[in-house]
Amino acid sequence: LSEAEIESLYCGRSYIPRDPNGDGATDIGDVVYLINYLFKGGPPPDPLPAGDINCDCVVDIGDVVYLINYLFKGGPQPCSNNPPMSSHSSQQGLNKDAKAATIGFGQTKRTKEDVFEIPLVGELGMDVAGLQFEVSYNPQEVTLLDPAFTSRTEGMQIFSGAQDGIQKIGLVDLSGQNSVSAGEGPLIMLRGMGTNLSSITIKEAILVDRNANKIPVEIVGAMKDEEGFDANGSSVPKDFSLSQNLPNPFNPETQISYDLLNACRVKLCIYN
Repeated sequence: LSEAEIESLYCGRSYIPRDPNGDGATDIGDVVYLINYLFKGGPPPDPLPAGDINCDCVVDIGDVVYLINYLFKGGPQPCSNNPPMSSHSSQQGLNKDAKAATIGFGQTKRTKEDVFEIPLVGELGMDVAGLQFEVSYNPQEVTLLDPAFTSRTEGMQIFSGAQDGIQKIGLVDLSGQNSVSAGEGPLIMLRGMGTNLSSITIKEAILVDRNANKIPVEIVGAMKDEEGFDANGSSVPKDFSLSQNLPNPFNPETQISYDLLNACRVKLCIYN
């Protein structure tokens, strides 16, 4: 949206910032309304800033957790003076003391019904109260089904919807009692049908703590099938290695290949 279009969403209109569904009350209906909008393709809050419960200038899983805390856990009131949505800053509402979480794919498995299951694995440095994912895929090659819980996310509720090559997934406990404990392991199981899974990628991952503050997230890793191959059929390396550049000699360009045993940061130095 242009700046003018964003301004037209709320300027000159009266609304309650903590009332996404516009019924004049702040209650569980607003929680459900936000969930439907974020994960089920439902209508947006009208105007959109009415859904920005925690005033971080974006409507996401953090607003859902903030509202649940307010309604059921004695948390702080939703902010009453929403800033313009156009002033969005990713640093607002960020838990700067939290260790960055890592999110990636585990090993793919297939069931007897020819349904594949891909664990979405997370390494968390602290408890997480809300999770939001966007998974992209090629709908001509893959059909994604509703994702499933794992032992780490029992006690949470899962919401999802898939459309136009994007599956949106949310996990939160509507009572505010349960969260995902710190540690490493599968968070959810992506499920679907298809043979070529190379188009499936994690497009976005948002995690929030119990106070609805965002936790830094790094998306890492490649998807592996039952035999330890990635989605494109390439074998997973057994060790770190640097290959001979090809072609050699070269003019004007060459390709330098290397293998990584696991996801990590790489610095490639060329001396001459």
